Amino acid sequence: MAPAWPKIFRLRQIFEGPRLDDVPGEVHARLARLSLAGKVRPGQSVAITAGSRGIANIHLITRAIEDYSFERIIRSVAGEVLEKCRILAGVAIVENGYDQTARIDALAPEEFQSREKELLLLARKWMPRLPFRYVDLLLIDKIGKDLSGVGLDTNVVGRKFNDHRAVEGEFPKVKRIALRGLTKQTHGNAIGLGLAEFCKSQLLSETDFEATRLNAVVSGHVQAAMPPLDYPTDRQMLETALDTIGLTEPADAKLLWIANTLKLAEVECSTAYLDEACRRADLEILTQPRALPFDAAGNLPDFAQSGTGSLE
Repeated sequence: MAPAWPKIFRLRQIFEGPRLDDVPGEVHARLARLSLAGKVRPGQSVAITAGSRGIANIHLITRAIEDYSFERIIRSVAGEVLEKCRILAGVAIVENGYDQTARIDALAPEEFQSREKELLLLARKWMPRLPFRYVDLLLIDKIGKDLSGVGLDTNVVGRKFNDHRAVEGEFPKVKRIALRGLTKQTHGNAIGLGLAEFCKSQLLSETDFEATRLNAVVSGHVQAAMPPLDYPTDRQMLETALDTIGLTEPADAKLLWIANTLKLAEVECSTAYLDEACRRADLEILTQPRALPFDAAGNLPDFAQSGTGSLE
C-alpha cells in the first residue's frame, strides 16, 4: 500500500538585516579611521588573509583592502607576518539572511575582543534560519565545504553540540535529516554527512572518502564522516525516514525541504505548517499546497525547479 505523502507549499522568509550597496566604498571608509599609514614603514609588506567559504562579495572586499592606498606595502610575505605576529587590523564582515553583505567594520587589534562580541550578536540576529522551531524531517539538496566547514551549518539545523539531536534550549529541533547530494565546489569532500540519518546513494557515489575521512580525522570530528543509511531514490529514502519520526502519520509530518543551509529565503514546507505560516507576517506563501513532485523513477527535481503551483 502506497504511503500517504504530506503535501507541500513554498514560502518566502522575510529576514531582518540591512544590505550594503557600495561594498568597496564601505571598506575604504572603515579602514580610513584606523590611520594605518602611520603604522607601516615604506618598503614593508603586509599579508591579507580572507575567509575560506560562504562569504558574499569576498572578492570585492579583499580587492578594496588592497586598493586602499597600500600599493607600496601590500606584498605576499606571509612568513614574515607569521614570524612577527604584527597584526595591523581586521575587517569584519556581517551578512544578512539573504547571503548579502550587511555590515563591514575595520578593527584595530586592541578592538578585536570587545567588538567581536557585538558583531557576533548581529550575525546571530541576521543569520538565515529555518522558519519553524520543530521539524520531523529536514530534506537538504546539497551539502559541501563551500557552504560550511562541516558541510551543513549546525546553527541552522540545530545540531551544534550533538550530531543527532538538539540539546536543551537549542532550536530548531530536527528529528531526522535526509541528504540528496554534494555541491560541485566541495570536490567530493562530504564532511557533515555523519550529521544526517539518511541520504541518497548518489551522495555516496559522489563522495571522495579519502578526502572526507582525512578532514574528519584532522578536525577531530570523526563522526562527521560516518555514512548515514542510504537509498537509491528520494521516494525510498523519504518513505523510510517518515516511518521513523514517531507516532505522527507521514501525511501529517512536519517536513521542510531546502536547497542548502546557506540559501533559506525560500523553503518548501508540508501543510502541517500552513496554519502558522498564514498567521505570520515574516512569511509569504508562494504556492498552493501540492503533491511532492516525484518523477516516474521516484526522484524529486532540484529544489530550484520544485516551485510550481503559483498563487497567481
